[in-house]
Amino acid sequence: MQPNNEKKQEEFIAVVIRADIYSGVSEVAPELEKLNNLGEKYKELPFGFLFCFDTVSEKYGNQTQARINRNMGTDRHGGYYRNDTALMITIVLTSEKFPADTLMTDTDDGLFDRKPTPEVNIAYAKKMMGAELIRFFPEALKKQVRNYPTIKKIIPSLIADFEHGVKKLGWG
Repeated sequence: MQPNNEKKQEEFIAVVIRADIYSGVSEVAPELEKLNNLGEKYKELPFGFLFCFDTVSEKYGNQTQARINRNMGTDRHGGYYRNDTALMITIVLTSEKFPADTLMTDTDDGLFDRKPTPEVNIAYAKKMMGAELIRFFPEALKKQVRNYPTIKKIIPSLIADFEHGVKKLGWG
């Protein structure tokens, strides 16, 4: 077995998607990784970010939340998080609020009908994901000052740069 000499990629911003197939979230969410360049600007931040986008029925009561994970390790693509730590932020969108159906429906023969994701759902996903990120990101980040007091001075500019990046993506 030959040694792997490839340089591993730092994951400053990574995305996980647990969404209904026709919600548009799967089409939109990976765009957030374009903000990985913020990692270069904020090298003193002792963690990266893992954003999880969920669509669930409102009957389950799931809510947007955040927590720090100090045991992230290496992901399946060989990427790693700063200090093996990530602020994991889960953004929850309720499936009932999407303008068009988000789930597959079966056909008369018992098979599922695969069709393109409705454009109205993609537009709605961008709008709601952006609005929820802009609302919740500052709150989640500020709670980490207790664990990482040195980040207090960079939080205002990181929040501003993150919000600018989200808006530049056309979200919100």
